[in-house]
Amino acid sequence: MKQESKGEGDIMLTSSNKNSLRITILYATVSSIWILFSDSVLNLMVADPQMILRLSIVKGWIFIALTSMMLYFLIQHHTLQYEIKNQELEKNNLELMAAYEELRALEEELRDQLATLEKNQELLRENKELLVTKNTYLNTLFGTTLTMVKRMNMNALYQRIVEGAAELADSADAFIFLVDPTGEYLELKTSTGGPHTENTGMILKRGEGLSGRVWQKGHSIIIDNYNSWSEKVTGHNFSSMGAMVSVPVYRESQIVAILGLSYSNHSGKTFTEEKMTVLEQFANIASLSIDNARLYDSLQMELEKRQKQQEKISYLAYHEPITGLYNRNFIKETFGELLASNNKIAVLMLDLDGFKIVNDIAGHDAGDNLLKIMAKRLKSINIPCHIASMGVDKFIIIYQPPNEGEGYVEKIAEMLLDACSEPFEVDGYDFSLTGSVGIAVYPDDGHDIGVLIKNADIAMARAKEKKENSYHLYTKELSKQIVSRLNLERDLRDALERDELVLYYQPRVNIKTGEIQSLEALVRWQHPERGLIFPDRFIPLAEETGLIVPLGTLVLEQACRQIKTWYDAGKWMTISVNLSAKQFYHGNLLETIRGILEKTGALPELLELEITETLCLYDIASAIETMKALGKLKIRISMDDFGTGQSSLVNLKRLPIDTLKIDKSFIQDAEVSLESASIVKTIVILGKTMHLNVTAEGVETVGQLELLQQYECDEVQGYLFSKPLPLENIEAYLENNKNLEIIGS
Repeated sequence: MKQESKGEGDIMLTSSNKNSLRITILYATVSSIWILFSDSVLNLMVADPQMILRLSIVKGWIFIALTSMMLYFLIQHHTLQYEIKNQELEKNNLELMAAYEELRALEEELRDQLATLEKNQELLRENKELLVTKNTYLNTLFGTTLTMVKRMNMNALYQRIVEGAAELADSADAFIFLVDPTGEYLELKTSTGGPHTENTGMILKRGEGLSGRVWQKGHSIIIDNYNSWSEKVTGHNFSSMGAMVSVPVYRESQIVAILGLSYSNHSGKTFTEEKMTVLEQFANIASLSIDNARLYDSLQMELEKRQKQQEKISYLAYHEPITGLYNRNFIKETFGELLASNNKIAVLMLDLDGFKIVNDIAGHDAGDNLLKIMAKRLKSINIPCHIASMGVDKFIIIYQPPNEGEGYVEKIAEMLLDACSEPFEVDGYDFSLTGSVGIAVYPDDGHDIGVLIKNADIAMARAKEKKENSYHLYTKELSKQIVSRLNLERDLRDALERDELVLYYQPRVNIKTGEIQSLEALVRWQHPERGLIFPDRFIPLAEETGLIVPLGTLVLEQACRQIKTWYDAGKWMTISVNLSAKQFYHGNLLETIRGILEKTGALPELLELEITETLCLYDIASAIETMKALGKLKIRISMDDFGTGQSSLVNLKRLPIDTLKIDKSFIQDAEVSLESASIVKTIVILGKTMHLNVTAEGVETVGQLELLQQYECDEVQGYLFSKPLPLENIEAYLENNKNLEIIGS
């Protein structure tokens, strides 16, 4: 660049020399011509030397002026040319400087590009290594993902997740904490090795340890050395751990697990942001896998549930669910198969007498347990028969006997009754039940299983009416009787609505004074067509059908109205009313009695409730509680039919009763049976000792009365004084017999 500038200067210098030479030659020529010609002309024109001198001076000045002007114009011309050239040079110089600056900028840019290129080459080398690492991660991630999307249960999936995480980070210790369903704590579910394996099942609270901190913060955290971390978990041996990372596993914006990795403090390895990013991606895949596994588990559970339901449906098609015995469907099919032999087929219907009281007192669960015990007993009977449950407390037994002659069916019935008569221990209760068996035989009593079951049921109902623990063979006459019973049940329901039930009253007499101190209310049914029906015909029916509760409520209300009526008339008369077990335990007794007393205005002191000792045996604690509540209402309690049940002296002492009523069976035998007389005497002494009023029922002879006087019984009741009388007759009786004459008093 300097050499080029020097060359241009040389060119400019050469051109200037030429111009200077031209000007000099021109000036010399003009000057010479001017001097020569001017002097010659002057000498020719002027002769005077002084004039010539003056003219020469003027000529000199003129020459000076002319040459000055010529020089001026020449210099001006060349100066202008120089300035123009100088401007062009300056312009060129500026352009050269600008070009030079551009070249310098370009040179700097090239240098920067070179540095960037070198840096990019370095980054490319680094990225190449990172890509290789990420490619390894992705291959591992892909392989692990393929494994995790396979169907597996949750435990297997959790193990595969930690194994996959360990592969990704080349770590021997990968672990996963699960968030408790209640959201209260984390639980270490599984791990691949290291110290976490020794602490499987450990619990972390929110914010506790690294995993608890990630749960609290909601994002991943890396620490360089867990062992020196100030917030590490205490009480567990994690001294061998170095770098650690934990990432959250989300499901629908909720953290469901914490996935973690750790390196040994001797490995020198650390976790980078890239590794954490890959692990977070892996956690997302793990979340999807968990959802998939849960869905799979749900589907499996649903399939298993449906399979079990199908099995249950198939099972229930031929079995009764509570006892596990066969049901009616099985009996029908079996009966059809047995018909092929053309032999006789016995159908026995077994019913547990008194089973309803088990449900009423101990509850339906106890009732179900009792049925299971009964089913086991029936299965243990050593006879080749088919046993089925008909629901509730009825069982069907189909027996095709060999040719053993007459009486084979009766023997089976007796075996069934023996199975019923053994005591049942259920849920802390001791129940003594009996059974009733009805028998129908193919082909004599029917050709269809449905007809045979119906006829066996009719025979069983007849067995119930006869006595406890008995059986009965079907006859055609029984069908007429069962129809009559059904009609009676229908009429009883109507009787409650039509007020056909009326009270009869039987006096209870003071054995010393003859004073009638109280009456026992006994219900009768004034049927519009059948006439007066006694309790022994419709009370058992009411117990079986559940009508005993509304019937008992009706009796209580009528008795309380009569107490109020007599009290308003100036008669202070106590009326006793019998309570059934169903009323006592499940008839809302206290609420019912309070409502009746409030409704009628009767004095509770004039109401006495009669219960049986058997009733108290089922739930002695509940019975005592109810009796105490009645006592707080000032209602008296008497124990009816005493001596026929199984109560102990300990239980009797605990019961808050006021009166013992000796069962009439002992009174009626007391004159002829020393044993019965001793029992009566013992009961009287027992009552006196316990400061109870003692009443003897069923007194019909003077001998019975004298015996009771001798034993110093308090009250007597029976036909010797009066049978139960309707209201109008008892009022007349009370008016005429205010103080009865007592023999021997």
